[in-house]
Amino acid sequence: MDFGVAVSSEGGVTVVAVRGELDLDTAETFASALSDGVRSGQPEVRVDMSGVTFIDSSGLRCLIGAYKTLAAEDRVLRVVEPSRTVVRLLKATGQFERFT
Repeated sequence: MDFGVAVSSEGGVTVVAVRGELDLDTAETFASALSDGVRSGQPEVRVDMSGVTFIDSSGLRCLIGAYKTLAAEDRVLRVVEPSRTVVRLLKATGQFERFT
């Protein structure tokens, strides 16, 4: 599956929708989309990861960075609709509760 990411905003929420393999090759594109979400100024950024087929530490690092940036501004980053692959990584790294 090809990698893709899209950013949209509506009603106080910015959504970053991701699909495909999130790894070292695609992390920079993902990080850029997350930065767009952070810059939106919305109080909440949701990352829809229902279409993610693979995620490694590069993708997790992007999520943690965006989470910390938003938390410092009393804003929220949430992972919504995580695929099984994403759930496994978040649980294995102790990050599940932070993002969901």
